[in-house]
Amino acid sequence: MSGRIVVKNLKTLITGRSSRLGTALSKHITKNSGTIYSLDTRFPKDLLNKNTKSNNEHFTELNVADQGLFSEHLRKIEPIDAFVNCTAVRKCK
Repeated sequence: MSGRIVVKNLKTLITGRSSRLGTALSKHITKNSGTIYSLDTRFPKDLLNKNTKSNNEHFTELNVADQGLFSEHLRKIEPIDAFVNCTAVRKCK
């Protein structure tokens, strides 16, 4: 099993869940019996479809740039096994 990361039964926090990478990672981890706590400022479209929604994923609409809210959320779900930061930085006009 060299070069592979075992994700079975991991409790993972993913930011940027609405992105393609965040979506792919959450699907992979939940498929392997992991639990996802996902965050984004936009609700992921794939979670609207009851056929693709996993009971092992818990989504919260939250901007991780708000350090107070992010810290509060993290305290509620601790401990976690893995943290994946897929959050993009968007320029404001």
